[in-house]
Amino acid sequence: MNGSQQAPDALAMRSAGALAYIEAEMDSLEEQLQQAPDWRPARMLLAELDWLRGKVRELADAWDRKLVVAIAGPSGAGKSTLLNALAGRELSRTGLQRPTTREVVVYAAARSDAEHLLEHLGDGAAEVHVAADARPLESFLLVDTPDTNTLPENQRLLARVLERADLVLAVFPVQNPKMLDNIAFLEPYVRHLPDGAVTPVLNMVDRVPREQLDEIVADFRVAIDRQWGREPGRVFLVSALEGVRDNGAAGGLPADERPLHDVNELRELEDLLFSSLN
Repeated sequence: MNGSQQAPDALAMRSAGALAYIEAEMDSLEEQLQQAPDWRPARMLLAELDWLRGKVRELADAWDRKLVVAIAGPSGAGKSTLLNALAGRELSRTGLQRPTTREVVVYAAARSDAEHLLEHLGDGAAEVHVAADARPLESFLLVDTPDTNTLPENQRLLARVLERADLVLAVFPVQNPKMLDNIAFLEPYVRHLPDGAVTPVLNMVDRVPREQLDEIVADFRVAIDRQWGREPGRVFLVSALEGVRDNGAAGGLPADERPLHDVNELRELEDLLFSSLN
């Protein structure tokens, strides 16, 4: 066996050892908390510990699974267009034909890749579209989700997706990014996921003048900091629609639909997705 074949096995062994150590530490902490039944915070900490045990089990079970990349955000943010741009082809319907205001659509290279997510969501909660030739799906599941500003039952379905997401792309329209209810909806997942696992994305940046972007991003970062209780990392500025157009196609567009500048960090966002594999 060559070195490249040995590396994944060695990494798996180190990861299994790390998880075993974490479980032992949790056992010790639980024992100490149970010895202090009259300490008021103990019940809350035991509940947090139970949640953490579930996440550790998920990590152990997920070693051989593909990463779940959920695309979340309010209506009109261009989530489906961004999914198509990341996939390198049109997988998801957009605009008025977009179905995911009310449902979850999972894009996978094979249906078997999505079985663990379907089991978690429950019968009939999600559609699976198989696209074996979409290169990113060799490594990820791309999940188009209900809008954050939808009905409560649809928000509950979105929450179920986010419980299983490894990476969340939080997409907001650059024309109105400070949609506080929608930012606040994601706060519990920001708190429980690792730093950087919820990545803010401002879409349609080509529709506002370049000189306004710095101020928009600064105000957006303040709004996120206030709602999430932490300063966000990088905010990606993308034009997902430009990402799905053929090179040179913009030249044939009406004047009011042509990009106002060439700022588009879609390639950098793709790099983030693939770097998360490591």
